[in-house]
Amino acid sequence: GDVINRSVHPMVLITVRPLIRFVGIFLGDQWQLAPMIVSAAISGLCVLMAWIFVKRATDVKTYAFIFAILLGSTASHLLFGSLTENYIFGTASLILFFLLIQAGEKRFSVLVPAGLLLFGITITNFAQGVIGLFFNKFGFRRLAHYCVMILALGIALTVLTSALYPNTQTFFFVPADLAFEFNFVKT
Repeated sequence: GDVINRSVHPMVLITVRPLIRFVGIFLGDQWQLAPMIVSAAISGLCVLMAWIFVKRATDVKTYAFIFAILLGSTASHLLFGSLTENYIFGTASLILFFLLIQAGEKRFSVLVPAGLLLFGITITNFAQGVIGLFFNKFGFRRLAHYCVMILALGIALTVLTSALYPNTQTFFFVPADLAFEFNFVKT
């Protein structure tokens, strides 16, 4: 009966859960291994995307390889890439978004779905994506339009998530639900 996804992760139930359920289909009686397999696969995808990012930035394969190895072998990456938790999915969505920015992507048809994924996994990642667009000379007017679109679609998809999974999802746009996060802070 507890809230299983906090308001700062507004769309995990409709983004990550279907992927895990799909992988679980192929595991038969061992369906509980699906979250671990998906987390490990996404962790590996993060290392690959980091290699691509550095390769594009430096055009030096060796440097990109060393950077990818360093990322993949850090304690935090090994930990969050093996736990069944949202962190590695947030990392993957953020690296993907920055790969799009690095590629010079300006189309809303690509950036909005990527931004919704970024926003839906962890709200704070969305702020990092907006900062990345700002420094990539996206334009203030386009950036404001983009933010309004993401917030409007994010609200709609969070309400959909709540309708699909009743009593399991709080709302990021309700201050009392967002204040619930302070229960996790020790002073």
